[in-house]
Amino acid sequence: MGLRPLGAEPIFVADDRAGAELALRAHLFDTRRAEVLAVLPAGEEPAVELAAFVSEHVAGALDTAFHPLEAAARLVQEDLTIVRPAPQGHVLVAGAVCFPSGWYLREKLGRPLMGVHDPIEGYAEEIGARVERFFERLEPDRPFRRRNWFLYDDPSLFQPWDPTNEVVVTAANAGQRVFIRSEREVMLRLSGTGAIVFTIRTQQVRLASLRTRPDVAAAMASYLRESPEAVHRLKGVAPYLAEVLSALDEMAA
Repeated sequence: MGLRPLGAEPIFVADDRAGAELALRAHLFDTRRAEVLAVLPAGEEPAVELAAFVSEHVAGALDTAFHPLEAAARLVQEDLTIVRPAPQGHVLVAGAVCFPSGWYLREKLGRPLMGVHDPIEGYAEEIGARVERFFERLEPDRPFRRRNWFLYDDPSLFQPWDPTNEVVVTAANAGQRVFIRSEREVMLRLSGTGAIVFTIRTQQVRLASLRTRPDVAAAMASYLRESPEAVHRLKGVAPYLAEVLSALDEMAA
């Protein structure tokens, strides 16, 4: 699962893109609220608790004109989702998701994690049970983190659709046309309601940034070569795998 204790790292991370990203988040809430905010009745109480938690951690005042979850998500660059235990497993009961990577919040709401991860081949068979056990044991004062990554040809942060693959990617232009899209996820249990929160911080850079990290370029190329086609589809790189591998090899060298 790639989980590590968060330790002394902050839960919420602000950077020099905060102004632009917070403005985009506000715009999405104002114009596409039904697509980026969803809360089931079971998510209302933990949403209030999470809003207070966010406000305390970033020293920001909540705007009471908005739903508590929206107010919290307007303060940070992270997307916020809440899951609660149910007979069928931990269920997604609320979310403020402005920067999704190939999924629609409304389609996942109310589904157990096994259902949320349906498109990921092998999830149920390989790690689904381990994820459930991890959530059952997660303690309020011990958050964990993980990262994932994709290779998209579209740098749009609001991207609930699958990558369009409309850009013509070649070995020569892959460094500029392909973006490494990475999600830093933090998992924590709220002490009051006991609900589990996922924070999802989406960050991206051009593939060409690996020119300064040939070791990472080499490791990524090796991983992609050893991975099955299902992983290539999940990572978004399947349509231009050969071109990306060529670019990575050149950067690694």
